[in-house]
Amino acid sequence: MAQYSCKDLNNQITFYPDAIDSCCSGFSSPRFYKIENNKIDFDRLISSKINYVNEFKNGKTLPTCLNCHNLQNYDEKLQFDKFSKVLVNHFTSCNCACIYCVRDFYISKDQKQSKPNYELVPVINEMYKRNLISTDKLEVEFQGGDIGCLKEFKSLVNLFYKKSNSNFHFFTNNIVYYDIIQHLFDENRAELILSLDCGTRETYKKIKRVDKFDLVVNNVKKYVKKSKFPNIIMKYILLNNINDNKNEIKSFMQVVNSLNLDTVCLEFDYKTCMELIPGQKKRYEVPEYYYELVQYFKDMARLMNINPGICNYTQNILNKGYFE
Repeated sequence: MAQYSCKDLNNQITFYPDAIDSCCSGFSSPRFYKIENNKIDFDRLISSKINYVNEFKNGKTLPTCLNCHNLQNYDEKLQFDKFSKVLVNHFTSCNCACIYCVRDFYISKDQKQSKPNYELVPVINEMYKRNLISTDKLEVEFQGGDIGCLKEFKSLVNLFYKKSNSNFHFFTNNIVYYDIIQHLFDENRAELILSLDCGTRETYKKIKRVDKFDLVVNNVKKYVKKSKFPNIIMKYILLNNINDNKNEIKSFMQVVNSLNLDTVCLEFDYKTCMELIPGQKKRYEVPEYYYELVQYFKDMARLMNINPGICNYTQNILNKGYFE
C-alpha cells in the first residue's frame, strides 16, 4: 500500500468564492470545506484537513492527486499544525478579459464583475485567534480575479504583515499601481507576477481584450524606479495563432530587457488543454513546433541576460508531450 504526503495538503489553504481547498492545483484538489450561507465552521474545516492527511498516509489518495508533481512518498516532516501558506482566491472581479481565463468554464461574465461572496479579513482574523496560521513564516499569494478590483486588498496585506513574518506573491495584470507593493519591495518581501504575454500593444489587445499595454508597462517602470528590490516576474502564455511565433517572443524579450527585469516564465494556455477533457475529445497533444519555440524563448532570454523559467505544470506537459 503506497503512502503519500503533499506539502500543500498539510500546510496550505486556498480560499475560493464558495469553498476552501488545500491548494490551487491544475488538478482537482482536496476540498476542506464547502461554504454555505457565507459562514465557516473552523472545527469542521480542520477535521476535514486532518482526515485527508490520514487517508493519504493510509493509501487512500484521491485519484485526481495521483498525477500531481507535488505528491511524494509519506514524510512525517511535512506534517504541521498551522497553515504556512494562504492563497487569496475568493474573488473573481477582474480588469481584463483574457482569452485564456480558465474561470470562463464555470463563471459568467456578470459573476466576474460581482463582489466576493464573503469578506476574508474577518475569516483571517478568526484564524489568527485560533492559532491556525503560522506567525513565524508565512507565504501569502493573491490570485483572483485581479487585486486591482479587490476592495479589501490593502486591509488583507496589512493584516498578514502585522500578524506574521510574511512574504507576498501577487498575480496581477498590473493595471493598478500600489504604493503598498512598492514598500514591500523595499523590504524584499514581495514578488509580483505579471502575465504580459506579448511585446506589442496590438497583440496585448487581442489577448487581454482591453487597451492597457502602455499603462501596464509604465506601472512596471514605476516599481523598478521607486523600489529597492523590484522582484517582478514577467510571464508569457503561449496561445495558438496569436503569440506562438518568434517575432512576438523577441518583442516580448525586448520589452522585458528595456524594463531591466531579470526573470521571465513560460506557460501553456491551460484553458486550451483543459477544454479537451474529460472524455469529450482526444487528449491535448503539444504541437511539435512548440518545442522549438520553447528553446527559442530560452535562447532569447539568455542572450539578453534574463533568467528563463518554465512553469512546473507546463514542464510536465512538455515532458510527456500531452495533457489528459
